[in-house]
Amino acid sequence: PNPFNNSTKISYFLPERSKIRLEIFDIKGARVKNLVNGIMPRGQHSIKWDLKDDNQKEVSAGIYIYKITSGDVSKSKTMSYIK
Repeated sequence: PNPFNNSTKISYFLPERSKIRLEIFDIKGARVKNLVNGIMPRGQHSIKWDLKDDNQKEVSAGIYIYKITSGDVSKSKTMSYIK
């Protein structure tokens, strides 16, 4: 859901087995969390973000961007975290 307040689930579909990277960035472009970095099988996937950064510290309310990259293809979407 967007906006969200406790956690959020990011879903994506891979048309074939792929090496992917799924990262969360703050509105200034600084990386907050690396959620996935590896080879994933073809199909539908989802991952829950618990609102913690790479240091396991809870992030502040605000706008965040998730970016999923597979090969030369990248897609981004904004998310709003409200407390």
